[in-house]
Amino acid sequence: MVAFIGTTRWLGDEKHADGEEIVVAKANSQFDILRVAKSDAVNFGMVTEDLIKKLTEYDRTYGIDIFHAETDTIEFKFSKPPADMRGFCKDLYKFCPDIVDQGVGTVEALENEIRRSQEVLLWWD
Repeated sequence: MVAFIGTTRWLGDEKHADGEEIVVAKANSQFDILRVAKSDAVNFGMVTEDLIKKLTEYDRTYGIDIFHAETDTIEFKFSKPPADMRGFCKDLYKFCPDIVDQGVGTVEALENEIRRSQEVLLWWD
C-alpha cells in the first residue's frame, strides 16, 4: 500500500471543499504512485513510465521518497541529498524545464531552493 497527496487544485466544474486529496492505493513500490495519479509530461513527450524511469534513477543514486503526485506534478524528498547539487539541478532542469523557466528562474535559484527545503517539486505545463 502507498499513501500520498493527490489532487491539490480542482480544475473541473464540480465543487470540492478546500484542502488536498489523500490517496491510499495498492502498490508494489512508490513508483506506482505515478501510475495511480496518471502523472505524465506529455507536452515534453514523456508518459508515466518515462517519469518512473528517471525517478528510479534518482532513487538509486540519492534515495527519494515520493509524497505527492498529480497528473502534471510530482514532489519528493531525499534520503541523502546529492553531493553535487549543481550537477543534479542541471540534470533536473533537463528533465523538467518548467521548474526553472516558469518557476525559480535559474538553475542556481533551483539549487538554493532544494538545499533550503530538501524537497523537489516537479511540474510540467
